[in-house]
Amino acid sequence: MEKWEELLDEIKLPEPDDDVYIWGAGNTAVLAHQGMVREGLYDTLRVKGYIDGKLSGTTVNGFPVYSPDEILKNSNIYILICTANLWMYKEIENVLTQKKVGFSLLDAVVLKIKKKSFDEVISLLDHKSKEIYKRLITKRVTLDPIDEDLFAGESYFGIPEFCRCRSDDVMIDCGAYVGDSLERFLWRMEQFNKIIAVEPDDSNFKAMNIRVDRLKKEWNLSDERITTIYAGLDKVTNFSFLDMRVNGLGSIKSDINNDNHGEELTFWALDDLMKKIEVKATYIKADIESYEYNMLLGAKNTIQNNYPRLAVCIYHSIVDMYSIPLLIHEFNKDYSLSVRHHSYTLAETVLYAY
Repeated sequence: MEKWEELLDEIKLPEPDDDVYIWGAGNTAVLAHQGMVREGLYDTLRVKGYIDGKLSGTTVNGFPVYSPDEILKNSNIYILICTANLWMYKEIENVLTQKKVGFSLLDAVVLKIKKKSFDEVISLLDHKSKEIYKRLITKRVTLDPIDEDLFAGESYFGIPEFCRCRSDDVMIDCGAYVGDSLERFLWRMEQFNKIIAVEPDDSNFKAMNIRVDRLKKEWNLSDERITTIYAGLDKVTNFSFLDMRVNGLGSIKSDINNDNHGEELTFWALDDLMKKIEVKATYIKADIESYEYNMLLGAKNTIQNNYPRLAVCIYHSIVDMYSIPLLIHEFNKDYSLSVRHHSYTLAETVLYAY
């Protein structure tokens, strides 16, 4: 039996009569929300709300947020701890142990419930990636530090197939941030046709254009070689707002206006965007804060007909770790799938499809 499977055997699930709450309503919970909804996990786990002392009295992900004191005085409760931070987990663990309240790490519970899906992903990966993937999902249960040999260096270029120059390459940079990835693409590839950089955050977009102007001059590139598009990506083309978090490092789509960003924004289905700008993607990189799955839904025709190389982040939630590989395999069973990890934290796990 694999180590991660042994760990899951020790994880207890809530009893049928337990009132279940998720402790932690911050960015980790927000990033997990898309997958939790998509997989029906709120209903499966019978979640009644969140616990977060700093956010009590508010609403997060459509659920009320309570203070610890409000909930821990009740009987028949079970807590799912939502964090990727070991010291934070230990603090909450100490409180719940003293109160004699049942608890588990949310990621561990999802791993246990969805074990068959994780097994299916493992069966699809190459030999090296199987071991990397199993070690990474173990880390998501234990919250232990990333080992030196798991660190694969530069994101989006983790395997040879993504480092080879192709003069016809059209790179779509989904979640281009300030243009750091497209600049690394230039240094890696040198030969390419076009780069299309899509970024929804206004301040990031402006910063990226400053970089792009510099790169065009330094690399003697014509304007049409790099195109920047101020937009988001989703499963269908629509209009919505952007909820800004962490100074532009983690902005996400919001269906309502908010105090941080009042400008309505276009969210494109990638298939529609490719038709509009009349290009065929050969290389798609995506780091879009838990919206990767939706982006892939909106790129189904591109994936099935053009067979682009895909470098997609799967670390934003435990659900993405299995649902994104399975979706890509469903769309195009000819893809080979590899996984590499590019950080000394639980962030920056990338799925490569080629």
